[in-house]
Amino acid sequence: MFQAVTLYPSHELTSMIFLPNKNYLLMIAQGCDPSFIADAPSTTLVYTITVPAVIWQSSLHHDALLCCELCCASNILFCQTENDASPKTILQSHTIMMFVDWMDPKIYGYLDKLFSLTSQNVTIMGAGCGRTDGRNLPIITRNKEALTNGFLVIFGTNASLVGSAHGSEFYRGHFIAQIENSNRITTINGESAFPFYQKIVQEHFCEEVTPENIFNIGLKYPFGLGGLNGEQALRVPASVENNSILVAGPMDEEVTICLMKSTPNTFLKASYMAIDTGKLNVRDLKSKECFVIECAGRYSLLGEDFKQELDAIVYEMHGASKIYGVLSLGEIANNASQYIEYFNESCVIGVLDAPQ
Repeated sequence: MFQAVTLYPSHELTSMIFLPNKNYLLMIAQGCDPSFIADAPSTTLVYTITVPAVIWQSSLHHDALLCCELCCASNILFCQTENDASPKTILQSHTIMMFVDWMDPKIYGYLDKLFSLTSQNVTIMGAGCGRTDGRNLPIITRNKEALTNGFLVIFGTNASLVGSAHGSEFYRGHFIAQIENSNRITTINGESAFPFYQKIVQEHFCEEVTPENIFNIGLKYPFGLGGLNGEQALRVPASVENNSILVAGPMDEEVTICLMKSTPNTFLKASYMAIDTGKLNVRDLKSKECFVIECAGRYSLLGEDFKQELDAIVYEMHGASKIYGVLSLGEIANNASQYIEYFNESCVIGVLDAPQ
């Protein structure tokens, strides 16, 4: 997938050099100022994604970037329709990475378009990109120009493995939710969504939910979408508009949801599940790289224990040539034999071939 991956703290950005006729993906933490990045040669493509933070080994960096030089056999494209990637490129791919704007209401459309064209021997992983600091800046760019209404995708010819889990537990349900514009819950059981959520959180957990704290409360008590791969896909309440709840990720127009409960203890157990699945049948970790996608909700809820989760990943993946990744706002992780889904609060472990 990548020929080389290098961590650049903010104060070292001016030393970064792009080579002619190469393709790069920069994974930029939101605290890192991209204006210090040098212009690339005219024959070079530099794509960027913005995320809350980047991961390097067992450390989280809020003011750094990962410079990923793509292998010659990898293709990177910004897609808006299913015809943007050639059938040959898709059919020859064994690993696909996707990056989407976490609040884009068309995420399911992008996933469905790609999923419908892939074969059953493809591993798919990816992240919801965006900012949590409220700054209105581009999320995805190509040679410093903003890209919107689409998704960034990397097609790789080498095989890979992926594991994911979140550990949030079923608490109560099930409720019927009505959805508008893919990620806006308007009613739950016929009641306005926000007052309904306020009521059940107060009743069961004695916590007050306001429009100002709903994201922090939602991380602890997200919605589950029903059984999938042994765990419910989650949707975290992110904000309130006119008594509707906006969630991080797409939903069908009418869907059954349940109330989930996330705790540090169950989260930490889930990371081991993701690791075990990701490295299943891997004989030699020295020939592999570990690409980690950690939900920002896990970081927020675990607090100081988040370092324990990163330490566990590094320990369990000891021997891998590199361990790096992103703090995300939504996760994509499965193989094409299963229906593709957009997750929240998950830990994703991708095991990629290391460059030879």
